[in-house]
Amino acid sequence: MLVVGRGEYAVIVEFADLASLQRLRQEAEAKQLTCKQISIEEYIPTYCGRRYFDMQNPVTKKLFNLDYLITAWESDEKHHADEGTNEWFIH
Repeated sequence: MLVVGRGEYAVIVEFADLASLQRLRQEAEAKQLTCKQISIEEYIPTYCGRRYFDMQNPVTKKLFNLDYLITAWESDEKHHADEGTNEWFIH
């Protein structure tokens, strides 16, 4: 499992293999996102409740997009700064 985030925002991504995890880690770090590999034991007490993506699911694997997450986080930041209260956002 990999925690991918920026500032107060983070998502959890689970992978079927280490190579897939490393590819996403490289992409995320290239986009200035933080990454932390965690175990299931760390997930439950610390990260349970965060948005979760299972890359073992073929639909999730096909549609998952870091740029979309970054855009959503930026929209949420604008919303909380009263710059765009009518904009759509996710947590």
